[in-house]
Amino acid sequence: TTRFSFAQAMDGRINDTFLIFTVDGVEWNDSCKSRGFNYSPVVLNDENPDVIIIEKNINLLGNATEKLTGLRNSNCSGFWIIIHEWESNAFRAYEISKSGISGPVISKIGTIHGNDSIQNDCRNKIGNMKISPNGDKIAVIISFHGVFEIFDFDNKTGIISKCISI
Repeated sequence: TTRFSFAQAMDGRINDTFLIFTVDGVEWNDSCKSRGFNYSPVVLNDENPDVIIIEKNINLLGNATEKLTGLRNSNCSGFWIIIHEWESNAFRAYEISKSGISGPVISKIGTIHGNDSIQNDCRNKIGNMKISPNGDKIAVIISFHGVFEIFDFDNKTGIISKCISI
């Protein structure tokens, strides 16, 4: 897995470097494969109105759902970006700080987000993941299983635990 360090930013312009995170949409095919979860570091500032793309679509996870969320970490020195794997019950929490992207912290808990056994399609890739305003809970929906789950989130470690399934 490729990692980006802010020290690699152009001309030491660390404060002008932003990370754009993307998740590929669902491909309606038998395998439900996608290019997954990616990021692109870009430089943007008032001096240069054009966005400078340092590198495009650096892959962090090859086969992911569309469920993605983020929040500031517990000591306000960076952020957590959290995504869910496809055909798995694994959450991946990546911590972003001035030194770069670390992780992932992998928590295997809850329902497997995979093909619907009746429909055998990719619709369970679609859905939302949200973090509570105080950052200690994560909610996720698995649309076509009709499942809604709430988890505890440890903002210091990135660990997700204690599943409540509704």
